[in-house]
Amino acid sequence: MQKQQVIVVHGGGSYAGIPRETLVEELKNKEIDLERLRRKEDWKAELRFTLGDAYDVLYPTMPNRDLPLYAEWEALFDRVLDVVDTNIILVGHSLGGMFLMKYFSEHTVQKKVKGLFSVSAPYNGEGDRWRFEKSNFIVGDDLSNIQRADSVFLYHSHDDRVVPFSELEKYKEKLPDAVVRELDGRGHFNTKEFPEIVEDIRGLGGL
Repeated sequence: MQKQQVIVVHGGGSYAGIPRETLVEELKNKEIDLERLRRKEDWKAELRFTLGDAYDVLYPTMPNRDLPLYAEWEALFDRVLDVVDTNIILVGHSLGGMFLMKYFSEHTVQKKVKGLFSVSAPYNGEGDRWRFEKSNFIVGDDLSNIQRADSVFLYHSHDDRVVPFSELEKYKEKLPDAVVRELDGRGHFNTKEFPEIVEDIRGLGGL
């Protein structure tokens, strides 16, 4: 039986936009959160189990995730789309969601996008736009091309301390047909369980 392919694009960009020649100084002054150093599986890794055997969940390793450049991510993603099935579901978290928004607003792909799921995605940042400008991740004003996807889902938690909730409002304005899930107590969705997205993906049906 052919499985429904789901492509998951992870976040990243901890040092996006910071020139390499000044990165050492930035790191010397960085505050370390011990909890974030503890390796744990989150909902993205768990999707391959929670969705079940009818789904084939793929995790492309995006180049230089902590110091990303859009052109590098775009080049790899072009190749990924070349080899996957014609009927795909896409999931992006944080910078991964922002990447999907930029990519699909600028490209008309031949593959059928059954669903595009964006979780805690920045829309060019609030107060730190320069980071995304230098790495060329800036999302344009015209997102109408994204509506070519059969379904678009947006998720954000009110208490997200990494990407302000106000970023969701920008996407809502540009994507009026999107399904919006405003949640509480999820932070930046670095949790093991995310039942809402599992239910929404399953709700699209199988192949």
